[in-house]
Amino acid sequence: KTLLTLRLFNLPSLVLTIPTHCCLPKLKVLHLNFLKFSDDESIRRLLSGCNSLEELLVQSCELSNLNKLNVCHRTLKRLTISGGDLAPSCELEINTPNLVCFDFGYIYCEETRLSLRNLNSLSEARICIGFIVNRSSNYCNDTASVFDLMRALSCVQSFHLTGICSELKPLLLNWKYELRNEIAYLHIIAVLN
Repeated sequence: KTLLTLRLFNLPSLVLTIPTHCCLPKLKVLHLNFLKFSDDESIRRLLSGCNSLEELLVQSCELSNLNKLNVCHRTLKRLTISGGDLAPSCELEINTPNLVCFDFGYIYCEETRLSLRNLNSLSEARICIGFIVNRSSNYCNDTASVFDLMRALSCVQSFHLTGICSELKPLLLNWKYELRNEIAYLHIIAVLN
């Protein structure tokens, strides 16, 4: 009950199942690296048992067996989700009213549903789009998905966007012009051909 930081790292043969009653009331920092969760409820139970959580890192975790990754937390200030694949039908819901910094870098399918809500405190976003997988072809960048994500994050002061394909660059520059009074800093790098 006094644990402040928890880092779970590289348990490749273990599928993490969280007990029904998980209580880490003082935990402020949670890093999850190279893990696989048994189901949606396991990760939900873990997060809901951390009432004081301020920083969450989900890096290179196997999320392909999840239907929904739900990060709804009122005390969370820093969120990093990066380095792996989401299931084609996975829903990613982020509802974090006190979030200040959001770092997102996953390869996801155009069928993936991304819901970003209550991000009014957000001041910095670092997004690596990667390729958006289209199951009927090989790879593509789905313009609608990119712009939905960018619109949801248009309240930020500093926006770093990487990993987009060259076809989207003119559209993004137009978007930058449209939001020039709202975003103080927009940095677009690593344009792929």
